Amino acid sequence: MNANHKKSIKTQRQKGLGNVDWLLVLVGLYFAGSWLAGKVFDAGRVTLDESQARGKAAEVEQYARLATLAGIDFVEDDGVLPALTRLAEGRTASSGAYEGQLFAMPELKGENLLAVGALMRIEHGALLYCP
Repeated sequence: MNANHKKSIKTQRQKGLGNVDWLLVLVGLYFAGSWLAGKVFDAGRVTLDESQARGKAAEVEQYARLATLAGIDFVEDDGVLPALTRLAEGRTASSGAYEGQLFAMPELKGENLLAVGALMRIEHGALLYCP
């Protein structure tokens, strides 16, 4: 063979999706289906069990403390359930670093509100979780 003669390598372009592409599509569909199934089955559940209520009560306490730092007070002299109702409806911070931020927990409704309320108390103007 001649030194000036070079072999030209022809590459073929593959049309359509390859095996790895199909694998990625299937994995994506699996995760999307799992997420959707979780949402569908969770939509039927409207009440919290005891451990979920305890977790939500602890979350409420932390969220109420954060709202207090933002200058929002959900607690008045009318008790735990009205304070939780105000928290569910939400209030917007009017000044400071959180100005314009909405503080709300809309998932606190009906039986969930009662379950969480049974685990809360008001002490020194703050909502506290009492396990």
